[in-house]
Amino acid sequence: MAYTLGNYIFDLYNRLGQSTTYKASGGSTTTAVKTGTGVGDNDLSGTVMVRSTTDGLAPVGEFSEVTGFNSSTGTFTFSPALTAGVESGDRFAYASPLYPLEQMIEHANFGLKELGKIQLVDTTTLDTASNQTEYDAELAWKFNTPTRIDIQTNTADANDNRWVTIYDWEFIPATAGTKGLIVFKNQPPDSRDVRVWYFDTHPELTSFDDVVSEMIMPELAVASGKLVALEWHVARTQGSEPSDVQQLNKAQVDFTERLSKWKIWREERTPKITTIQRGAYKRVGEPNKVSL
Repeated sequence: MAYTLGNYIFDLYNRLGQSTTYKASGGSTTTAVKTGTGVGDNDLSGTVMVRSTTDGLAPVGEFSEVTGFNSSTGTFTFSPALTAGVESGDRFAYASPLYPLEQMIEHANFGLKELGKIQLVDTTTLDTASNQTEYDAELAWKFNTPTRIDIQTNTADANDNRWVTIYDWEFIPATAGTKGLIVFKNQPPDSRDVRVWYFDTHPELTSFDDVVSEMIMPELAVASGKLVALEWHVARTQGSEPSDVQQLNKAQVDFTERLSKWKIWREERTPKITTIQRGAYKRVGEPNKVSL
């Protein structure tokens, strides 16, 4: 099962000790009902997250901001509405407003970015054209030039592209805010997809069902996001609570341990060098040779 922003947010609140999980006795797309919570009537704020549902379907993984609570009926009210109603038997969690929902989403994303660049692959931006060897590169590729480029050799089957790695190409940088160029030394076949391997920070997560890259262990993502959230909290309170500082120090140690334990996979850059063998030479790979 994919590890989504909804899972990530739930785990962050839980690891920070900010959430309590309940089994709902009913609800709707804007309410979740649980009696006996011990919470009094007030203009309650915070976050509601649906952890699981009896049928495994929506609104599992969704979250929303609490706008009120009625202690006599045990009804949490929230907005915006979920895509489906909370039903009896569903499990949901309430998190305190110490870490507002939108701020927590920021912490989650920054936690992923703190892990450094990850391997990404783009198969949609570039397509080869006749009489063209120079192609605009995406701005993201300027942070770290592409590590590998493949060209599609079979266009008749979407599940059998028969990618071939090419070697005779170069990246031409450009001024700030403008696209650079990928230049092939030889004319590639036209109307082919180009697959570009590159490094960049994790794509922004905004919706509950946005997926965290599978190259990152969920435990590592949570450790990083928790550290970011605690740094933010301690900075806001100027370290006035010793227990907060102690929790931050422990989070730093936990993050370092998990970073060492769960390495993020990154492909090594494809070599483009000349090797000498018994008085002869050859290029590593076969430059731009594409078998059709």
